[in-house]
Amino acid sequence: MEMIVVWTLVLVGLFLLYLEFFFPGAILAVIGSSLLLASAYVFHWMRPGATHLVKYFLVLSIAIFTVVKFASWRLHIMAKKIPPPYPKDLVGKKGKTATKLTPAGRIFIDDKIFQAQSLTGPIGRGEDVTIVRAEESHLIVESTRLE
Repeated sequence: MEMIVVWTLVLVGLFLLYLEFFFPGAILAVIGSSLLLASAYVFHWMRPGATHLVKYFLVLSIAIFTVVKFASWRLHIMAKKIPPPYPKDLVGKKGKTATKLTPAGRIFIDDKIFQAQSLTGPIGRGEDVTIVRAEESHLIVESTRLE
């Protein structure tokens, strides 16, 4: 029965350490580390002796190392999926809609295609637009026929 408690404390502690990478703020790491230390205390209470405790900390260290490497790898993979922010020098340029913007779609600027969102409502395909703002994942545009 006590081993279930040890395994539960270890698994929840490791999971909280993993989550700390995605929701930083140290509270998850502190709680996770506390649970891992509590698991060591319960394990030592069940199996007294320095040899058992050293072996337990060795296995626990390998588990922590594995979780940290896996979380770092997941962050690296996720970072590759985030599109780079659009350059601010696109603001003020003119373009033409490649698709209908309702309110989002695609536009052409200098024969390159970009994700865009209309500031003023739907804009038809093939209409001229002006870039108002560049955001992380898309450009904010308005129709030039409003000018």
